Amino acid sequence: MIYIMPRAVHLEERAPARRSGWAGAPPGDEAEARERLMDAAIRCARRDGLAKTTVSGIAAEAGVTRVTVYAYFPSRDEIVEAAMARAGAALAERLAATLRQIPQPADQVVEATVVALREIPRDPSLALMVEPAGAALPGRRRLRERGLALIRRGLEPVVERHPPLAREFDEAAEVVLRFLISLMTLDVRAPRNDTELRAFLHRRLVPALGLPPRRGRLPSRRR
Repeated sequence: MIYIMPRAVHLEERAPARRSGWAGAPPGDEAEARERLMDAAIRCARRDGLAKTTVSGIAAEAGVTRVTVYAYFPSRDEIVEAAMARAGAALAERLAATLRQIPQPADQVVEATVVALREIPRDPSLALMVEPAGAALPGRRRLRERGLALIRRGLEPVVERHPPLAREFDEAAEVVLRFLISLMTLDVRAPRNDTELRAFLHRRLVPALGLPPRRGRLPSRRR
């Protein structure tokens, strides 16, 4: 009997199969895989809306299977929350560095709000927390909690300047978040420019937080 030895399979021959997922470019490690899945989820949410974003859609966008997605995240909401946490941490760091250079707490909270109003709509992962159509979606409460966590981190330099705010820190963060959501979603006939917005926030937001008013002249108000 003639016995034929099986042909050796070299790594080079198996490589194409390993590259079939992830659009032919697999991640280098687990951290990169999670980053790419988060990016895919945000692209889906930006294009289709959070209500129509599914694990299957995220998998297709990333070039993987649903099983691969579940290997890194237990649900669609977990992916979105992780993306929000990633973007929120980066924004909070930028805010903290800016606010610690501002001496007056009233100016700090106003500037933090102006910056957030400018940057949140630019980042799809952060913009999800103020998406009006998503109010009844599963996971909406957790998304808003992520928003509150971002506001709390942003307010830390304000507490350093005005320690009494720490006694009502959670309520202060909620007030700021409600102001942000309202200003982002309320359709006004003549949107305020930054100077008018700062004047409005000094008149309305600063007293709502119980902060001492700004020393010196306020920004010009709308005429």
